[in-house]
Order: sequence, then structure tokens, then C-alpha cells
Amino acid sequence: MTESTALAVVVDQTEAGIAGALFCAPQACLEQQGLIRMLSVDRGTQEKFTLHTLAERAMMDFSDGVLLPTTLEQHTRLAVQQGEDLLDVENGLVLALLTDGQVGLWVHEGLALRDVLREVHRYATRMIRLDVR
Repeated sequence: MTESTALAVVVDQTEAGIAGALFCAPQACLEQQGLIRMLSVDRGTQEKFTLHTLAERAMMDFSDGVLLPTTLEQHTRLAVQQGEDLLDVENGLVLALLTDGQVGLWVHEGLALRDVLREVHRYATRMIRLDVR
């Protein structure tokens, strides 16, 4: 992975982690479709399976109390940077498979976390079943 393809999770203009694959999901994804974003440095056939595995692992690990989110205040800027592009996440979460193999979860306080993780998992499952992307 090169610097230009790396996905950097940015919290208040400070790099919080480097990811190979991630989801960005605002709270509004519970009422509106099309708001969940997936990003990956791998554009091969494994991409959607990696993302689905990330969503499933996060949902299970969060339910088991293994995955602990980094909670951010509402006014804290949360974004993902890839090269020069910056994607802001307002009132939502970033779920990332970090380059060291760990799962990172950054969440704005007050988010219905369990529900949003469930919606991310549903989205990833639909992507596999419908063979989209």
C-alpha cells in the first residue's frame, strides 16, 4: 500500500489510524438509504468479502464487549482521507480494518451504535448477496 492509496482516519486534523478497508456511516443511515460509504485500498475480487468480514466481526465483537469504541464529542471533526480527498463523517461512525489487523471504531457520542453497526452489516451482506460493487 502506498501513501496515496492509504486510508487515514482523521480526528480533529490528527491521524488516528491507517486502514486498508473501512465503513463510514452517519446516524441518518437508519432512516435513509445510500448514506453508508465503503472504502478499500484493495480493488480486487476480495474487497467485498473483506468489508463484509469487517462488518460482521465488528457487530459480534461489540456485542461481546470486545470491541470498545473511541467516543468523540459531537463537535469533534471525524473524517477519512485518501490522498487529497477528505470525506467528513457528521454524527456517525468510522469502522476500520487497520493495517496492523486490528479493528478501529470511532463514534460520535449519542449515536445509536448497535443499530448503526447492524445497518452497516446489513449493507455489507446485501452487497455480497446481490454481487454489487
